[in-house]
Amino acid sequence: MWKTWHSILCWLAVPGLAFVAWLFQGYGFDVLQQMRQLERVPRSQIISVIEGEVNLEGKASSLGSSLRAPHTGTECLYYLYILEEEREDSDGDSYWAEIRRESERVDVFLFRDESSEIEVLPAGAEINVESHSFVVGDYRHTEFRLHPNDEVFVFGYAGKDLKQNRIGFETEGLYTPIISTFGEKDERRDMASASLLWSFGALAAASFAVMFCCWGLKVHRLLVFLTIVSLVQGVGLVYLGLTMLRYDLESSRARALTHQQRAKEEIQTLLDRGGVRWDGDWSDAEVFAARGGVNRLPAEDAARVRGIYGDTAAGIARFNAVRARFPERMLASGWGVAPLAEMRQAKSFASGFDQQKTIEKVPIGFWTFLLMAGLGGLAACGFSLWGFRKIKEKRYIENIPTSLSTGLAYGPAEIKGKAVKDAESYNGPLSGEDCLYYHYVVQEKRGSGKNESWVTIVDEKMHTRFLCRDDEGETPVDLDDAEIHSRHVHTKSEYRRIYTETNLRPGDDLYILGPAIIDPSTGDRLRIAADDSAFPLIVANLTEKEMMTRKGRRGLGLLNVGLNGFVVMGLAGFGITASYAPTDYLLAAFIAPVFLALCFIVLMFNDLQFVRHRVRRAWANIDVSLKKRADLLPSLEAIAKEYLAHERSVHEGIATMRASLDGSLDPAGADELLLAEKSVTSRLLAVQEDYPDLKGSPVIQQLADQVVTLENEVALMRAGYNDSVERHNTRIQRLPEVIIAKLFGYPAAEPLQTELTIRRATPEVAM
Repeated sequence: MWKTWHSILCWLAVPGLAFVAWLFQGYGFDVLQQMRQLERVPRSQIISVIEGEVNLEGKASSLGSSLRAPHTGTECLYYLYILEEEREDSDGDSYWAEIRRESERVDVFLFRDESSEIEVLPAGAEINVESHSFVVGDYRHTEFRLHPNDEVFVFGYAGKDLKQNRIGFETEGLYTPIISTFGEKDERRDMASASLLWSFGALAAASFAVMFCCWGLKVHRLLVFLTIVSLVQGVGLVYLGLTMLRYDLESSRARALTHQQRAKEEIQTLLDRGGVRWDGDWSDAEVFAARGGVNRLPAEDAARVRGIYGDTAAGIARFNAVRARFPERMLASGWGVAPLAEMRQAKSFASGFDQQKTIEKVPIGFWTFLLMAGLGGLAACGFSLWGFRKIKEKRYIENIPTSLSTGLAYGPAEIKGKAVKDAESYNGPLSGEDCLYYHYVVQEKRGSGKNESWVTIVDEKMHTRFLCRDDEGETPVDLDDAEIHSRHVHTKSEYRRIYTETNLRPGDDLYILGPAIIDPSTGDRLRIAADDSAFPLIVANLTEKEMMTRKGRRGLGLLNVGLNGFVVMGLAGFGITASYAPTDYLLAAFIAPVFLALCFIVLMFNDLQFVRHRVRRAWANIDVSLKKRADLLPSLEAIAKEYLAHERSVHEGIATMRASLDGSLDPAGADELLLAEKSVTSRLLAVQEDYPDLKGSPVIQQLADQVVTLENEVALMRAGYNDSVERHNTRIQRLPEVIIAKLFGYPAAEPLQTELTIRRATPEVAM
């Protein structure tokens, strides 16, 4: 049932997250466009305002009428008043409940700077001002106020009313209606931060939509998932970046041309009124020069001409600067967006032009950057490492072949079969079933309201050893330090308690992944149990496919969070460098593919490290066992001298063993040693049977037992070592691993050639 609901929930999440991604990216696009509209319009003075979008800073003042703030009675041009009452919820916690909200603004106020003054009609503008809060008893009064004489930034539209320009905010144009006491830089900074966060939300929603789609399809391969995410995010970001880039160029050029035409009309009117002839040439030095015709105009008109000329030239210079960047200059020609002719007299004629033509960079706030980079870095590193661990376990399940009990090799192994009791079992506390393992948990709800929580009052685990039986035999299994997965989950609720029991039972079909080690109780067989290696021990009554899907799903989820951590770090990098160009979205499109490439390299490298470590560990165990022979050499030599003086092959074998153990062993030397030892062991056991006085010697019997035990150790470990060697050599010769293997120096490993058999028993001692 849960599988069905899980699939349904996954498929419901996909369209929902896709819609959220589309919605968030739309918001991010709009906010970024608003910020870039503000960047395209150079700062003007009131004296040079003409019809169109305007960017101004100055002081606000009353124009005959003002307002009074509801609580403080302060004179203002705008207020937003919020009244809140302190209340208590059912848990006794206090909170502020809004009981009243009202806002009002004057119809018009006066706005002035050093050059002149102009009327502002605030209807339709977003007014951003500081807040003032007052707590009186159980009430909190908050007022947002715009006062007369406040320094104000205005981004609006200048229209003509009778013969006087006025600033309004309801006319359509390429601007965002803003009146702010925080200034242009802070407004741009807030826009940039909002755009980055909306964009990150869109990318994260898209990646999670892909993740749930993979979950629904039961796709658990990391590289498939990351490839799809890379395509979705990459194609989406490239499309968005190109769309934004084209819109940015076209709208910027259109705005510059429109402003230039309006400027031309206004300047022509001023020059005609002053009796100065002009044929429309912006480079006419006889008109636009330090001692040109403009100087014959009244001082106010001359200043207005200079201001309009400088504003217009700065808008064109800003457009040309953007168009000249890469890749804008490569794409603009194809889109038919040609550069505009520069107004050459601007530098000498219009004061302040150099400052106006440059777009001042405004990075996101330091704390915003720190939050994005810090949380992104933690997610990128922490969740990626955690996800790789789960993916590594999933790849163990995927790549290690299933062994039958008779073909089990020393080292990492995978077996399947039915659980069979090998010792006393337990009754499940909740189920009452016969169990090989159970985990019993009792939770109790304590406290009330928001302080209510579940407390674990019983957490008990019990397990016993058992056998895993397949078609060819049985393999002992030890559950110490095992990771258990079971479909047997029993739950009961009773008043304020929840009882849960998870168990494994005799007769369960098991999937087991773990180290195959020598069973210390017999010495002549292998068992599955945790050892001192990092290889996991997983026991489940689920199928191999279910376990692979479960591990893969968790790994995909964790690595998806890690990917989004890298994305938010990249966006934070764009923000702190004050780079919000459409090309940033093109660069951001490479984050997922780069992450995919890194994951691919890491996975390949980890796989090679695993097979190499497996060979080295298997060889280290054999090497330790072989070197134990050194402790037996004195006893073997003594026996040979006393009882086997005529056995030349035995003496030669012992000499070979001593020579082999003098230095460090490699597989070739080990083969020589094993052949010699095999000969000595066989002859020793045969002679023990032939000579009655040897059969009765406890010393000889003990020596024979030790020799057989050590030979069995190597015989059991040899198959595992050779299997490791075969897998290692296959991986380092396969594409694309061969590239990494050559880059990091992975030589081929040598197998052990000597055939060894398990000696089930040493000769009995005759008393």
